[in-house]
Amino acid sequence: MSYIDKMTGYALPTPKYSVCLSYAMGVIDSMEAAVKDNLLEPLFCMPPAVTNDQIEDIVVKYVENHPEKRHLKGAAIVQAAMVQAFPCDGAQ
Repeated sequence: MSYIDKMTGYALPTPKYSVCLSYAMGVIDSMEAAVKDNLLEPLFCMPPAVTNDQIEDIVVKYVENHPEKRHLKGAAIVQAAMVQAFPCDGAQ
């Protein structure tokens, strides 16, 4: 079962939903930490007020709109979704 299959279809606050959201947040947090430590250039520029529910919606919508990417690792899916939703070039 893919990451997105695990993420979709769970209503709050089931344990499976919590695990999936925690995974997405872990990817985002690790990327933001790498940027802060100058180990990585920013790939996305997420506004500080973004909620967990918005992150879930962004990731799920990304995969629904890009079924050809379902084979990718979960981290790659989260990253691609965030880059599309929050580009650093101001194209939001």
